[in-house]
Amino acid sequence: MTFKQKTCRMGKSTKPASAKWKPLMEGLEALKLENYRMLLTIDSSSSIAFSLQISPGDIAIVARFLDDPDTAIRKNAAWGLADAASKGIDMSSTIPALANALSSENGDILWPAEEALARAAEKGTDISVAVPALAKLLFSEDVLVHSSAVVALDNAAKMGTDISDAILGLTSILSSSNTIAWPNATGLLEITIVNMKTRDITLEALFNAYCGSDENTRSRITQIIVKAAQTSDHPLRVAITSAIMNFANTARFVYEAEQNSTLYQEMVGNLQRIISNIRNRETRSEIS
Repeated sequence: MTFKQKTCRMGKSTKPASAKWKPLMEGLEALKLENYRMLLTIDSSSSIAFSLQISPGDIAIVARFLDDPDTAIRKNAAWGLADAASKGIDMSSTIPALANALSSENGDILWPAEEALARAAEKGTDISVAVPALAKLLFSEDVLVHSSAVVALDNAAKMGTDISDAILGLTSILSSSNTIAWPNATGLLEITIVNMKTRDITLEALFNAYCGSDENTRSRITQIIVKAAQTSDHPLRVAITSAIMNFANTARFVYEAEQNSTLYQEMVGNLQRIISNIRNRETRSEIS
């Protein structure tokens, strides 16, 4: 009896490679989702960050939990992303989701989301899409929330991000009772006032806030403008001079002048201080 040798021939699949592997990839992603959900359920942001260091590509999976129905999971996901940002993991793909998370009314979610954005910006990630949402949070009555927004915007501005949308909110911080946020808000306004693109908006916001502020806030506003007047930027000094002239023609200024009020005397003294610094800087520029 003879036996015929059978051979196996591999037929070519008619399915595209992507279609053939799709079920497997979907299964793996579902497994990862379940694993990360387990970690987030037990409040393990450090474990999330450690896992992302091993598999940085999973960061988009973690970001999906920012929309989870469970508030605790959303909070833990935000903290996990904040820890990941601190470790230098690329956060680019998560910024839109984090920006969207800022619409939450829950401070327990807002704060870690702001922290994640702040740390991402500090590491060089572009968070410009989150600036409008961060700007709105500057008006929050929650001190922690608006303080964290200032820090995130500060880090973004240092990387060259346009924070024009935040100028009005930053000005309002100067008159708030939150002394912790004053230095960063002041520093940011010192940046925007010397930036050619934002100086006019900044000057307008500062002078608009001037009369309605208390004496300490008016002093802070004056100091920001005086510091700008001392720079070597001649067009900026021209812009400041123009802003002063516009301010002197406002109804409030004219009214206080007619009353020769204490506020008017203070305003005149502060404006003279600004003008004096402008003249001194112009004189030094002519000499040099």
